[in-house]
Amino acid sequence: MRIFEVVQPGLYLTNVSKDKQQKLSAIMHFLSASYLDANLAFDKFDKVVGSFDIEASSQKEYEYKKKIQAIRSEVLNEFGMGAPADDVEIETKTRLYRALEQTDEQAHPFHVHEEFLYAKAFLFALDTFQDMLGALIAVLDGPEVLETIRTDFGDNKFPGLREVRNSAHHEADRARRIRRGRGNKEEEIEAQPMPADSDFLPGVKVFEVSNLRRASFSTTLRDGSNAQVDVTQESMLKLQATYQEVLNSLEWGGPIVVLP
Repeated sequence: MRIFEVVQPGLYLTNVSKDKQQKLSAIMHFLSASYLDANLAFDKFDKVVGSFDIEASSQKEYEYKKKIQAIRSEVLNEFGMGAPADDVEIETKTRLYRALEQTDEQAHPFHVHEEFLYAKAFLFALDTFQDMLGALIAVLDGPEVLETIRTDFGDNKFPGLREVRNSAHHEADRARRIRRGRGNKEEEIEAQPMPADSDFLPGVKVFEVSNLRRASFSTTLRDGSNAQVDVTQESMLKLQATYQEVLNSLEWGGPIVVLP
């Protein structure tokens, strides 16, 4: 597993009033948890995508379909050729899935969906990290150094993160091509052309709902434009650098702690 470690300069925070200690303890816990979520999601995503082999994948899909055909033949022999098609389909898939459970083999539809699951988890972990950074700033009454770190994170390292996350969270609206306006009123979204320098259909109006393009989680935003968050080592390194900056900006006591 690829681990992106950070060094916590101490065991506990110092110069913190008692009324803030409990809140800060919870915030630091969830800041760390969101970082670990991102690290784990990236590692899983990278392994699934990195191990993809189109020839091997096609062979697995072929074998999967052959297995379904074999089971369907067994069911037809038992039920009779005139058996209702729905009954045959249900029995075939039920036997297939029970057989896969015995061998701990993954059904083909789940394998196809796996990389999307990890990409979305990475996106939400980044967003939670950003939220926890904001909470930390609020409890500490807005230290300038942390404000600078948060601005760099949102504006430079991950521009559009919050908007992408919002669209991913409101998939039911985006699937209907709508957004929520004032008073929760539904408004139709008009897709905007992709940027001229885009490597994906430049100049073409594209409406995406939580789409995965290579190593990028891409979606249409509420204004009709498209944005993406990259699920890459570069993104993980940016997050690692930000987390280290946050830890270094605080006052600590006791021995250092290497996280995770």
